[in-house]
Amino acid sequence: MGASSTRSAPWRCAIDGADELPSPLVADALRRLTADQRTVIVRAFFLGQSVAELATLLNVPPDIIRARMYYGLRALHLALQQTPS
Repeated sequence: MGASSTRSAPWRCAIDGADELPSPLVADALRRLTADQRTVIVRAFFLGQSVAELATLLNVPPDIIRARMYYGLRALHLALQQTPS
């Protein structure tokens, strides 16, 4: 299914091009992010793309990619803390 995916997992959840995510809990938390933040986090951490690759692909400067990743990871952390376990 995900030819661009560099990692595999036994479950599937399509978010911004990623075929697999670690759990429904993480998928739900990712949905709470802005589209820009979600895109860079999913592509960097789940598809293995570098900041340089993302900057080229998305046609934005690397510093913008890093900022989206930083603020997206902060928001993801907060979303996961607020999720009832």
